[in-house]
Amino acid sequence: MTATATDDAGNEATCTFTVTVQDTGKPTITCPAAISVNAPPTGPATIVSWDAPATSDNWGVDSVTSTVASGTSFSIGSQTVVYTVTDNADLEATCSFVVTVKDVTAPSITCPQDMSIATDQGKAYGKLQRNADFISLTCLLLAATAQWTLPATSDNSNAAVALVQPASLVSGLQAALGTTVVAYIATDASNNKASCNFSISVSDAEDPVLSCPANVVVNTSAASRAVTWPAATATDNADTTVGIVYSESSGNTFNVGTSTTVGCSSMICTSLRHSCLGM
Repeated sequence: MTATATDDAGNEATCTFTVTVQDTGKPTITCPAAISVNAPPTGPATIVSWDAPATSDNWGVDSVTSTVASGTSFSIGSQTVVYTVTDNADLEATCSFVVTVKDVTAPSITCPQDMSIATDQGKAYGKLQRNADFISLTCLLLAATAQWTLPATSDNSNAAVALVQPASLVSGLQAALGTTVVAYIATDASNNKASCNFSISVSDAEDPVLSCPANVVVNTSAASRAVTWPAATATDNADTTVGIVYSESSGNTFNVGTSTTVGCSSMICTSLRHSCLGM
């Protein structure tokens, strides 16, 4: 600015000074609201887009920058996006919002196939034993061995999946005749759960133990006579009643043989799949 002073004689004097108007008002910026989206079932990340923040300034906006650009791929979890606006006076203002990607997909779990095993020799149950490394379960049987690994698991987060059994299965557990169901539950880091199960069928494939009476020899002066004998005995690993079937009943009449020595006829008794012969 220039100032001029003039007297009555027409003499003049001048001086100058500077007027500076400074911008002290920061720009304004308004970020979008927080964003929440679901991760896809096939992976841990998804593209997230949003509208640019609204900005204004009394002297004009020079630039707007952000820590993460719209259209970026976000992984499961939460991330803060920060925007900064700068005006022509190099004054700045910031705003922020949170982008959350949720995992709502249950993990995948695949159990072993159902299996059938036989009881231990002489016992009515199978033995289930967990290995010390907790990687597999082994059924120790004389007749057959059933072994399986832990169920296969996967998750869209690509993170580890926790695998538990809802019921305790301790080493040496007696699996009774019939079917035992083994169940597993898989839980991912977002507490999504999935389950599977398989069955172990224990069957009694062991023959009963059968004891027949000793051979029976009787004398008679007649052409025939009735012959009796003690009952056969039978036991079974299942501790169930064993039925015994005879080819001849005790007390039946037997004819004298053709030899000079009088003997009895053959006696056969059977119990289930086991048999013995007395002569």
